[in-house]
Amino acid sequence: MKKFFFRMLLLALVCSVGTATFAQKKALTEDFESGALPSGWTTTNSLWRWSNGEAQFIALVENGADTLFTPRVNISSLENQPTVTIDYRMVVNQERVNPLTVLYRTAATPEWTVLKQIETPAETSTRVYLPLPANVASATDLQLALAAKYLLGGQTAIDYLAIENNHEVPNAPTNLQTEELTSSSAALRWTVCNSDYFVQYNLKVSTFEMTNMTDVADVFDGNTRTAYTTLDALSPNTQYFVYLRYECEDEDYSPWATFDFRTPCSAVTLPLTQDFEQPLSNCYTILKTSKMAAQSATFPYNSQKAFSFVTTKNTYNYLFFPEAQQSLTGYQVSFMVACELGGTTYGRELTIGVSTDATAENFTEVKTITLPQGG
Repeated sequence: MKKFFFRMLLLALVCSVGTATFAQKKALTEDFESGALPSGWTTTNSLWRWSNGEAQFIALVENGADTLFTPRVNISSLENQPTVTIDYRMVVNQERVNPLTVLYRTAATPEWTVLKQIETPAETSTRVYLPLPANVASATDLQLALAAKYLLGGQTAIDYLAIENNHEVPNAPTNLQTEELTSSSAALRWTVCNSDYFVQYNLKVSTFEMTNMTDVADVFDGNTRTAYTTLDALSPNTQYFVYLRYECEDEDYSPWATFDFRTPCSAVTLPLTQDFEQPLSNCYTILKTSKMAAQSATFPYNSQKAFSFVTTKNTYNYLFFPEAQQSLTGYQVSFMVACELGGTTYGRELTIGVSTDATAENFTEVKTITLPQGG
């Protein structure tokens, strides 16, 4: 049975005159590229250095401390739980680090409240997301403090800070699946990324399993903004490996999701001849429930190859041929068959039938032939 996959994409463009209100995505961003204390920021002890796009804590006296204060910002227009995003480095020195404590306050809650103490070592820039509590989500005057303390650790530095919508990178895509699979095409679909910072989907499709994701896939290697795509010009009876991830702003990526599928065989055109001299393709299905069902030069005992069935009493083995492209009406099956000589008195039977798929349950008998021994 052949199926066809149709999609209709309806684009509606509505134009109007007036004003529009857009949700705010970021209330504050700072990348420390200016080489100086950012405008509107303050510090207590001048123990920060601005170098290489970082704010670097430079205290060298044990328990020396300094705090960076951001300006007060309005976060009331942020959605999806306002979050503090920080990229930091925290170098270990003799198993010690110089921790960084993130605090916040508003006019309504003037006392400083600890949001997070960062003390996880990070030799290279590492991103953390710190969701703000619901009671300050509508604040119009939120202020952050970044308090560093020298505890004989290595260098602690900050190279990015933002107060923004929840920007945590999503988990790997889910529900990756095929639709309308044919011998030469497949439609792929997956779960939509709902992140406000979504950019596009990175998709790789290959005929080989990929271990290095910087390699180029041999079937498809590119991007799409829709949560589905159609692959054409595929090969029949071939296994394909699919790799998908979400790409978000600031070069953030989800983990890769993996999935594989096999295209079905192409339906064969009748008439069909099979002499079993060459290995059978995977489009032939062998269902063995008893001793033997395989191509062999041993049974019968001659120089030509054949397909051999060896079973025990009242058991069945099956060989399913590929699907026919046209109706079987008007066609006949002809074959040469031989039985091994033996002393048993059991009867030998060969059944020809049809099936909608390669399973014993769907096998329908057309004709059963009783075979003589040694015939």
